[in-house]
Amino acid sequence: MGTIKKVLRCYKCGTILQDKDENSPGYIISDVFNNHKSEILLCNSCFEKVIFNSTPKVNEIDDDFYSILDRAKLSESLVVLVVDLFSFEGALPERFVKTIGETNVLVVGNKRDTLSPKIRDFDLTQYVGHRLRVAGLNIKEVILASSLNDYNIENLYIKIKELRNGRDVYLIGFQHSGKTSIANAFLKHFTNNTNRLITVSEFPGTSLRVTEIPLDKTANLYDVPGIKTQNELTDLCDKSLVDMLLPKKLVTPKNTTLSLNSGVVFGGLAKIDLISGNRTSIDVYVSSKMESNVSVLRGKNLDDLFYAGIKKGLKPTLKGYDDYTKFDIYDVFVEEEGYRSIGILGLGWISFKGNHQTFRVTVPKGVYVYYTRSKVHVRK
Repeated sequence: MGTIKKVLRCYKCGTILQDKDENSPGYIISDVFNNHKSEILLCNSCFEKVIFNSTPKVNEIDDDFYSILDRAKLSESLVVLVVDLFSFEGALPERFVKTIGETNVLVVGNKRDTLSPKIRDFDLTQYVGHRLRVAGLNIKEVILASSLNDYNIENLYIKIKELRNGRDVYLIGFQHSGKTSIANAFLKHFTNNTNRLITVSEFPGTSLRVTEIPLDKTANLYDVPGIKTQNELTDLCDKSLVDMLLPKKLVTPKNTTLSLNSGVVFGGLAKIDLISGNRTSIDVYVSSKMESNVSVLRGKNLDDLFYAGIKKGLKPTLKGYDDYTKFDIYDVFVEEEGYRSIGILGLGWISFKGNHQTFRVTVPKGVYVYYTRSKVHVRK
């Protein structure tokens, strides 16, 4: 009796797949061709062009900054690390973690006002602390704050005094974390009881200009320049687009539903597709300015629709990012059944209930993609 076997095509270019001749179109290694569990496959040529599941860029921090961290470590000072609650999940550089080592770190989760007040502060502090401890930092405590409405700044002032134990304090943070705003808010609660002035000068042995705030007769708070990043979407954007992506007020989720072979599109910047699993309700978290640019695509080839949309004027987009060679692709396999999040650093994230789905995330090359338990699920 005869048999019928489905002919497989490359998910990217549509070429018929084969495992006989590696010099002919559609070649794919035999093990994948004969033992695949999904029909979403790439020929070797497309696999190499797309750099499937490539590694995002690693933040490269200036040596002068590490000199300051070395000083903090040797003097057993307190490091106050300011992070943006909306977007901080990117991997910390290995050298950064090693340099801080066992130095005591007080984390300030800034921009609390951008997340719903219905979310418990306890849950957020646990989430932030866990993420950074897993990264290797010695987190003493996490304080949520907002420099815009002065939320918890007084408590931050008290906590710094308690944890520094008479030693110096180093205030650090990556760009867009709001570190400067936290420093300014701190100064509003600060009283200089010494005869020493607040100064701005180059830190010894470096070219970095640091604000030196006297805390007592011998100890200072050093406000260190913000650390530049290379793996956030905002690093690729001009100022107007950065202003669109960074939330200035409360972020409210936009609910939608993804069925198989549909995806949520963030203008022409990125997309997240559901490529296996049951119909899934998702909450999309982006800034209010970006929300109107979020839509759902449905069709047999979501990539073609996405790139065609960019070329037809889909907004916003990045200049020169108009075909698949400029984007990375990640598949996220969801094994857990609790509330989970998939995020794109510098843009936002989706939250959903895990049910063994597979999502495909398309982002500009080098941008960091993360997968974690949901940080914003409101308890009922």
